[in-house]
Amino acid sequence: ALGPTRPHRHQAEAAYDFIRAAREEGANIVQSFHESTTVRGGKLYGVISDVCAFANTNGGTLYIGLNADPKKPVIGVTATDQATVQLDKEIATRITPPLTVTIDVHDIGGKKILRLLIPRGDDPPYAVDDNKIYVRDEAETGLAVRDEIVGLVLRGQRDLKASLLPLEPVIEAKHPSQPEAIEEPSIDNTPRTGV
Repeated sequence: ALGPTRPHRHQAEAAYDFIRAAREEGANIVQSFHESTTVRGGKLYGVISDVCAFANTNGGTLYIGLNADPKKPVIGVTATDQATVQLDKEIATRITPPLTVTIDVHDIGGKKILRLLIPRGDDPPYAVDDNKIYVRDEAETGLAVRDEIVGLVLRGQRDLKASLLPLEPVIEAKHPSQPEAIEEPSIDNTPRTGV
């Protein structure tokens, strides 16, 4: 009877370990915690602005149903399916350009939490509601200032150019009827020193 339960227990412990380690690290430039996603109190907007900030900065992981303080109890998310659908819809409709975020559910001590994995966006700047551009600075999410927005635009242009470059260098073959260009020596009539 022990055989089938061991892998499951091991996976649960592994999930708990990385989440416990995340809580011990606390909020930082690539990690954030939200106790809930309720619209009331602006909690859902806080999650969406963090998703935007992670996409504009270095990507990151967002935990919902969990306080960053490991001493505090796990709050959990009661309707994980409903919360996942709501988050998918909010991210799809409120963040532009489109961003693919992975949402999964983890069981911590009998309570379920959501983990959102946000990539570093390859088409910055990302904005909430078309005009609010958030970035991550240490453990805080804030509106980007002009220089940060310019930096994001330039990063987006660099990423686009890099994605358009061929993987292997293209060597142009010379057409046999085209003679090699011979560089003419330039005729310089200026007097030399000592003349």
